[in-house]
Amino acid sequence: MGKSALLEYAAAAAAGMRVLWCAGAESEAELAFAALHQVLRPGLRHLDALPGPQAAALRGVFGLAAGPPGDRFLVGLAALSVLSELAADGPVLCLVDDAHWLDHASAAALLFAARRLDAEGVVLLFAARESGFEAPGLPELGLGGLDADAARALLAERSAGLPAPVRESVLAEAGGNPLALLELPAMADRSSDLGPLPLPQRLHEAYLHQIRGLPQQAQTLLLVAAAAEDGDLAVVLRAAEVLNVTADAAAAAERAGLITIGRLRVAFRHPLIRASAYHSAVFAERHAAHLAIASVLTGEHDADRRAWHRATAAVGPDEQIAAELERAAARTSSRLGHATAAMTLERAAALTPDRQARARRLIAAALAAAAGGRSGHAISMSEQAAQLTTDPLELARIAQIQGRVASERGLTRKAHAILTAAARSITDLDPSAAARMLAETIVAGRHDAARTAEAFAQLQAIIASGEDRPVIAGDAAAASVEMLIRTQQWIIGAHASGVRTTQDTMAAAAVASLSGDYETGRDAGLAAAEQCRASGLISALPFVHAVLAAAEIQLDRFGDAIVTASEGLRLAADTGQPLQAATLQGNLAWLAALRGDGPRCRDLARQAVQGFAGTDNPNGGTWAEWALALLDLSSGHYDAALARLEVTAATSGHRAIGLVWLAADQVETAARLGRPDRAVEPLTRLTDWAEITPRQPATGAVIHRCRALAGPDAAAETHYRAALRLHAATGRPYQQARTELLYGEWLRRARRSSEARTVLGSAVERFEQTGALPWAERARAELRAAGGKVADTTSPPGAVSLLTPQELQVVRLAATGQTNRDIAAQLFLSPRTVSHHLYKAFPKLGVATRTELARLELTGHTAGITGG
Repeated sequence: MGKSALLEYAAAAAAGMRVLWCAGAESEAELAFAALHQVLRPGLRHLDALPGPQAAALRGVFGLAAGPPGDRFLVGLAALSVLSELAADGPVLCLVDDAHWLDHASAAALLFAARRLDAEGVVLLFAARESGFEAPGLPELGLGGLDADAARALLAERSAGLPAPVRESVLAEAGGNPLALLELPAMADRSSDLGPLPLPQRLHEAYLHQIRGLPQQAQTLLLVAAAAEDGDLAVVLRAAEVLNVTADAAAAAERAGLITIGRLRVAFRHPLIRASAYHSAVFAERHAAHLAIASVLTGEHDADRRAWHRATAAVGPDEQIAAELERAAARTSSRLGHATAAMTLERAAALTPDRQARARRLIAAALAAAAGGRSGHAISMSEQAAQLTTDPLELARIAQIQGRVASERGLTRKAHAILTAAARSITDLDPSAAARMLAETIVAGRHDAARTAEAFAQLQAIIASGEDRPVIAGDAAAASVEMLIRTQQWIIGAHASGVRTTQDTMAAAAVASLSGDYETGRDAGLAAAEQCRASGLISALPFVHAVLAAAEIQLDRFGDAIVTASEGLRLAADTGQPLQAATLQGNLAWLAALRGDGPRCRDLARQAVQGFAGTDNPNGGTWAEWALALLDLSSGHYDAALARLEVTAATSGHRAIGLVWLAADQVETAARLGRPDRAVEPLTRLTDWAEITPRQPATGAVIHRCRALAGPDAAAETHYRAALRLHAATGRPYQQARTELLYGEWLRRARRSSEARTVLGSAVERFEQTGALPWAERARAELRAAGGKVADTTSPPGAVSLLTPQELQVVRLAATGQTNRDIAAQLFLSPRTVSHHLYKAFPKLGVATRTELARLELTGHTAGITGG
C-alpha cells in the first residue's frame, strides 16, 4: 500500500535529523527484542548514562550482562532514554517498518516509549498492515489505494509498453495497490486475463513465477534463505552447502532481483517473496532446509536458534528437542521475552512424548504468556494442561493462573470460585501454598463481603493448624472488615523475620486501607511504590497508586492524591491495565468534585463506570458514583445526592471502600432534606464500622458529627464539640472544615452569631487550604449571614497550584537535591523530560534555582493542581 515508500519519504525529508531504521520480519517474530536491538544498536554506547535500573534492563534483554532485567515495561522506558541520549546531539527520527511483524517484546517496548515521548526531540513512526498491530493512544494515518490517474501514471512509468488489454487488466486487478501495479505486469507474458483472484494470491503467483524461472540450485538457496530467521549470509551459504548447493547459486537469484546481498546479509526484496520461496517448497524440501541450518548453528550462542530449527524439522514427539526448547525458553524468560518463551514452551510441549511432562511445560507456557500480557493465550494453554494431568498440585497451579487472569479482567466472583476451590484441594498436601493462595484471593476479592469471609474462614483454619505461622483468634464468620484486618496481620506477621516481598507490601497496603487504617495503608503504599521503582516493576505501580491515592484521599491529602492518581492513570494506560485506570479515574472524579469542577468530574466518572462495564466487581463504580453525589451535595442538589448515595450504598459489595465517609455524606444529605429517617441506616453502618476497626480519631469525629445532625437538637452541640476535639488530633483539614461548617450553621440558627463567625471563618480557611472551592463558597455565604466580613472572591491560588501533577512530582524530587537522572529513574521518564518539566515549573513557582525549591511547601492537602 506504499507505507514503506512513505517512511522512505520521511527519511529523505528529515534534514538535520538522525534517522534510525527498524523493520519487523516474519522470520524474527519469535526472537524476543530482535527489532528493538536493531533500533537501539547505535545508542548502546550511551548505556552508562542511563539510570541504573534502565541500563540493567537493556543489558539483560540484549544478553550483555547477567542478572534480572526487571519489569518488561522498564525496557521500553530504557529504550526511550537511549533515544533521548541520541537526540542530545540533534533530533532523532526513528522509523519502524512492517510493525505487524515485530516480535511481541520489541513492539511493547517501542509502543511504551512512543506513548511517553515529550521533550526528547524524538519522532517515532510505525508502518503496519491494517490488522496485526495495535497502537492505542497513538495517532494514525490510514492509507487507501492510489486514485485512477496516479495508478495509470505509476504503471506507465514502471511498465511502459504493456498492451492495452493487459494494462487495463492490471489496473482493475490492482485496485490502486502500488505493489500490485509494480509486480503484476511480470505475469503479462503468461496471460492477458489475470482473472478475479484475490490480490495476495495474485502477488504470490507473480513471485512464484519468477522463482520457478530460476535454476534448481538457486531455488534451493532461496528456500534456505527463507527458512533462516535472520538473513545471516554465512549461515545461509553453509547450510546451502550441506544441501550440495554452491555459492554461485545466489548470483542467479540476485540478478533476478529477488534478493539483495550486502554487509554479510541476504535480504528478500519483499517479504512476500520470502513467503513464496518457503511455501512453494514441498515438506521434504523444507524439512531438509531446517535440518541443514540447524547443523551449521554449532555455537553456544546459537543454541536457541538451533533448537527452533530442529523443532521445525521434527516429524513427531522428541524429548531431546523438547528439552532444548525448554532451556531456550528459560533463557528467553530471563531476558523478559515472556511472549516468545510462551511460544517456545508451547512448541516444546507439542514435542513432548510424556503426558505429565507435557502438562508441566504447558503450565510453564501459560505462566510465561500471562507474564507477557497475553492472558488469552495463558488461558488456552492452561486449559490444555488441565486435560493432561490429575496431579492436585499441578491442577492448583493451573487454577491459580486462571484465577489471576479472571481477577485482572474484573471477574472477581469467578476468580474467587477458582482460587478457593484450588486452595481447598491442596490444603493437606501443601498448606503453605494454599494459605498464600487464599491470602491472594482475599486481597483480589476484597470488594465482596460474603466471599471475603468465606476465603478467610479457609485461611483461618490453615493458619491455626500450623505451628510455624501466627495463629489468628476470632470468629471466622465475623464482618468482612475484620477479615481484612486479620489478613493484614497475617501478611505482615508471616514475614516479620525476613524481607517482605513487594507483593506482600502491596497486599498489606491494600488491606490496611480497606480496614480503615489509612495511615498504615499510606505508609505501606509508599513503601510498595519505592520497592517497585527500585526493582523496575512498572506494571505493579498502577495497583499501588490506586491503593495509595485512596488512602491519601481519606487522609485529606488531596494534592498528594491528585499527583498519585494522575501518575497511576498514566502508567495504567501505558501498561494496558483498563481496570486500574478505571479505579484511578474514579479517584480523580472525586477530587474534581471536591474542587467543584463539574465537567471534569462527570467525564471522569463516565469513563470509570464504562471501564468496569462487563465485570462483576460490585465496587467498580463506587468512587465515580460517590464523586457525582458529592458534586450534587456541594451544590445543594440534595434530592439527587441522597438518591445516588442510597443506591451506591445498597449495591456496593464491601463496606470498606469509601463507605465510611460516604455514609457521613448520606447522613448529612438526609438531615438537610429534613428526612432523619433516611439517616438511620447510614449512621448505623458507620457506628458498626467503628466497632470492628481499630479506634481511629477521624472515624470517631465523623460519628459525632453525624449524631449531631441526626440526633436530638439538645445534644447537637455536645457532639459537634466532641467531633472538633477529635478532628484536632487527626490533621485532616477538610473533614474538620465540614464539621465546622455544620456547627457554624447550627450556632447561627441558635442566634450565637459571634461564635458562629469564629467557627465559620476557620471553615473558610480550611476549605480554601484544601482546594474545596464549592464548600468554601458555602462557608463564606454562612459567614456573611452571621454578620462576618468576607472577601467577594476566593483567595488567589498558591504558586504550587499552577503546576501539573507531573511537574509537581519532578519539583518535589528536585527540591531534595536529586539529579535529573535520579528523578528520571524514579518517575520512569527520560532525563530530558525531567529537565523540560523543571524548565516549565520554575517560572510558575517564581524560582530560578533548585536550592530555592527547598523553601517551598510542596506537599500537603491542597487540591488546586492544574490538569488533575
